[in-house]
Amino acid sequence: MVKKQDEVIKTGKEYLKLVMEIFPVAGAWLYGSYSRNEQNEWSDIDIAICSPDFEHIPRPIAIKILSKIAKRIDYAIEPYPLRPTECTNKVIGTLANEILATGLQL
Repeated sequence: MVKKQDEVIKTGKEYLKLVMEIFPVAGAWLYGSYSRNEQNEWSDIDIAICSPDFEHIPRPIAIKILSKIAKRIDYAIEPYPLRPTECTNKVIGTLANEILATGLQL
């Protein structure tokens, strides 16, 4: 069953609350098919989280931690950690730039 964008935004905000219990969050975005309202039955829920803590945690480890938190809300959530420098220094052609340009802020 395909979820509606507004349902996924609500899910994203619930997830964000749990993340904020562990990490300081400078920003969060829903990106990918749900942000474009082009979701289908196989779509995952792409959520980027920007935290100063991610400056000191290797990305694979941050993804693992964020994924564990995500499973408490919805197994379809695919988190992506962003460092504050990625959120402020827009570099064309990067995933961070694409997220900031097209994502929906949570």
